[in-house]
Amino acid sequence: MEKRSEKKAVFISFLFSLVFCKLLNINAEELTIVEKQLHVPPLSELQNVFREELSKNFAKVTVEIVESPDLTQEPFYLSATGLGGSPILLDVGGTTLYNTQFDKQKLFDLKTIVEKLSRPVGSCALGAANGPWIYLGADCDVAVNIDLNKPESSTSSYIISLDKTVGKLLCKKLPLNETRFSVQGSIFLSEGKKGEVIKVVAENRIGEDSFIASMRRSITNYYGAKNLVGLGGVFVLRKGKISEVFPNLLEEPVPAGSNLTRVPLFYLDEGSAEETGVGTFVSERTELELTPNHFHCFSTHLDCGHYGRDTTPAIAIYEGYFSTAEFLMRVDQASEDPRLIGLDHF
Repeated sequence: MEKRSEKKAVFISFLFSLVFCKLLNINAEELTIVEKQLHVPPLSELQNVFREELSKNFAKVTVEIVESPDLTQEPFYLSATGLGGSPILLDVGGTTLYNTQFDKQKLFDLKTIVEKLSRPVGSCALGAANGPWIYLGADCDVAVNIDLNKPESSTSSYIISLDKTVGKLLCKKLPLNETRFSVQGSIFLSEGKKGEVIKVVAENRIGEDSFIASMRRSITNYYGAKNLVGLGGVFVLRKGKISEVFPNLLEEPVPAGSNLTRVPLFYLDEGSAEETGVGTFVSERTELELTPNHFHCFSTHLDCGHYGRDTTPAIAIYEGYFSTAEFLMRVDQASEDPRLIGLDHF
């Protein structure tokens, strides 16, 4: 009886997805794409930039130029071994496209976007985006982690949703052919080749900025908009706990008996090490209305969510690997919800 109910649920989900795909007609011809060449500083220069700024925010910091480890292995679990080869950033949509009626949120398809780009790009994608509500039938986020050319790949993106009944963010692997997302996406594309990257280890947060906000502030202060710099990559929370964020724009109360907490516009859950975070950050918002920094986390123990900051600063340890992008593709530009501007997790 239980198996029959499960099959029925899968069938209903399939029909729901099929009907809405026809109604929404995700069409490559309707996408507007602006291409911008990015400033690519020498890694030795970035090494100094990151070290100087991060040292203001963490008690112990090491920044090195290293050969990328195999990022398909534990604890990273990425779709490719490295971050090299034709690296570009995709900044898609914007948070003003968010709607509290989730089925009114604009949908995108990563495969469709890649097919329309004006230059050859790699197929290995990682990053953070609002999720494919059409798949889940609910508001959600997605941690993008997929090789678009390898449907047999053993890795998968993770869909992140909120169960208000148990008061917990839920993490679930997506099917390998599910490449849709909604509203806004910050995605790093490459050929997934091994090569030199920036390795950052930061311990014991002593300042206000989160790890990623501190990384972004490093390049904002040094390069700004005049020399626009963008990076993508992965970090692992080696020790400690982090807050993970989910939209609550209606400012609804925390469900009774829930472990969630609440701040303006968001619910907060807490995740424990080790967690993997994937995403991008840029040195300035610019006239393209870019998302300054955006990372989503996942883990084998199924803690997950939009990265906020560590909640145990005295013991927090981060280890990250990052690579610069050569080009930025701004897809279907939309502005950011003014209520979110200035938050250190966007």
